[in-house]
Amino acid sequence: MSEAEFHRLLLKAKLDGIDAAVRALSKGMDDLDQAGRAAGLISMYIGLDMSNQVKGLRYMHKNFNAVYSKLQKMFPLKEEQLHFGICHLLSDLSRDRVLRDKLVAAGAIHYLVGLLAPTGKACYFALETLSRMSGHAGPQEQETIAKVAAKPLVDLALKMDREDERYPILLAVIAHGAFIGNDLTGIPSKTMIGLLVDASSHPDRHTHIHAVSGIFSLCHRYPKYFRTTPKLLHFFLGHLRHPDPRTRLEILWGLYSLTRDIAEFEPVLQDPKRMPEGMKQLSKDPEIAKMMSDYGTADTFAKVVRECMRLSEFAIAEGMFRIEDGRHPLTGEPTFKNVPARLQGDFLLFTEALPFAVKALRTLNPNSLDAILIECKYLMVTKRWSEAHPIAKKALKLYPDESYLYYVLTIANPDNIEGLRWAKRGLRTNATGYIQRGLLMLSFEHSHHIAGVCAGDGEEDDFKAYSSYEKKFDTGLAHIVSAMGDAKTFIDISPPDARHLRMMILRYLIFAPIVLGNTLSPDLRELKPYYDKLAVVDKICVLLYDQTRNTQQRLVWNLMKSDYEKAAMEWDAHFSKFGEASETLELPTPSPDKGLERLMASMKCSGGDALPPAHYRIEDITKLLRCSSCLSPSAQPLKCSGCGRARYCDLRCQTTDWKLHKVVCQKKKKAAA
Repeated sequence: MSEAEFHRLLLKAKLDGIDAAVRALSKGMDDLDQAGRAAGLISMYIGLDMSNQVKGLRYMHKNFNAVYSKLQKMFPLKEEQLHFGICHLLSDLSRDRVLRDKLVAAGAIHYLVGLLAPTGKACYFALETLSRMSGHAGPQEQETIAKVAAKPLVDLALKMDREDERYPILLAVIAHGAFIGNDLTGIPSKTMIGLLVDASSHPDRHTHIHAVSGIFSLCHRYPKYFRTTPKLLHFFLGHLRHPDPRTRLEILWGLYSLTRDIAEFEPVLQDPKRMPEGMKQLSKDPEIAKMMSDYGTADTFAKVVRECMRLSEFAIAEGMFRIEDGRHPLTGEPTFKNVPARLQGDFLLFTEALPFAVKALRTLNPNSLDAILIECKYLMVTKRWSEAHPIAKKALKLYPDESYLYYVLTIANPDNIEGLRWAKRGLRTNATGYIQRGLLMLSFEHSHHIAGVCAGDGEEDDFKAYSSYEKKFDTGLAHIVSAMGDAKTFIDISPPDARHLRMMILRYLIFAPIVLGNTLSPDLRELKPYYDKLAVVDKICVLLYDQTRNTQQRLVWNLMKSDYEKAAMEWDAHFSKFGEASETLELPTPSPDKGLERLMASMKCSGGDALPPAHYRIEDITKLLRCSSCLSPSAQPLKCSGCGRARYCDLRCQTTDWKLHKVVCQKKKKAAA
């Protein structure tokens, strides 16, 4: 359209009304062209020049009330093409996070909901705009959207044909999280769950992804309903065979949430009352004897266990100054009495002697490695890990190959990235025995936690700076692969009575579907050696430690084992409609940390510089500036008064980001000074 013709229509709008001008503009065009042209004419009519997007958005920031009041006067008009253009313009304005929140507060949602007629063409454009507004809205804005739009949208979804071109967009709006699980909507949870489960079998891949995300959001709130409803349980187990490993990762954490409220804690401390009788029972079981063949005969194994009790990571545990003193006349259980005081020396408990041993060793050599190790051991046994960490970190400058120091720095480390890095470094030393197994287990623990954060588990999202779903979940998958490699190595090197062996076998079993996808047989035959071994290890643990408990890992494995084959038959046919081969992940070999080398190359164990990569991209300015916290675009964000570079949507985003930004901000202020 020529500039002269455009100005003619603008004049017509002023004389005959904007609806008449839009009607004249739209002749002979399809709906999308009509919407774009109408939006341009409307913006000029209300004094908002969007030919330069950044300038137009800045003008809107300064004159929001005046411009929006002009736009609002058009809402009651009947011309359908006019509403195409208004929706298109609102969608463009919603690219700016701050303006989007202002539009929600001003009541734009009420206008858009009024266009949701099942047969109206404007419904398509209203849904597109609602999708953009609800996608990254803040909590207050989500609450407003939930109150106004949730029920009309759900009612529309229940009535709409699933083949309708608007259905995927409608599901996207519902599944963006503004409505799901929100008590303000008044929508029964079962209605929402049923809608999303039906939508998850839609052949459109994006509709399917949105439905899965919505179900994942709801399963945290209603775990009992999900795990006791076969259709919903099959949904979760079937999606462990999804072609996309990112979806498989999200679903695994959904399964965790289904069992969290009924999971039991499993103590794994050695029980001196059980050990003597337990060892006798072990030597009589042929299945256990076969498993122990790699570790010598039963008699040799008994000696090894007694030696491990003396030299284990807890050394002589509290209260172990006792000896067997016959058997109880009624129960037949062993009885114990304290070791005579003359044999105990001056100390009632073993740990009480350790600080004096440290002092004596340092008198001979201030940098004695034995003194450092004993001091760390004492602090670990007394659970003073935060005091042990700086001692171990300082000692590494003198003894960089001492694996126990890495073990100290890894255990109870509140920073999972730092703890993981120490564990990986420790595994590169010549660690053996319980220290090697401890480093493997703690490496698994840290990777497991990071993967959970990336999958959306927990309140604090340490990886919020990853700018896309793919980057965030790929980080989680890298840690899953690393964790599974650690678990496999732990299982391969551990003696049958290793205290954490059954937990690591269970974790390996439930991680396998994430890595293997639908290449894993529906009957799980590839995992049979591991769950057969688990059955034997359970026997050993019951005799030596404690009864088998329903831990979260065991509950998830039991769910998988019970219905995995049925769920696979139900969902494999559906996934084949996507026309994609299942993506499998390769376990790292031979080193269990290969998959993380690139990821952790920029991380430092000091913790201060371990910031998400995207946090350093605050100076990358394209057409719109992005919030340093939520990465939402804005033409006129607030600026950090400290460094002058970080930008934020509002005070809420700045407060959220301060934990990360204060390190960078303080460095820049010092540099400027």
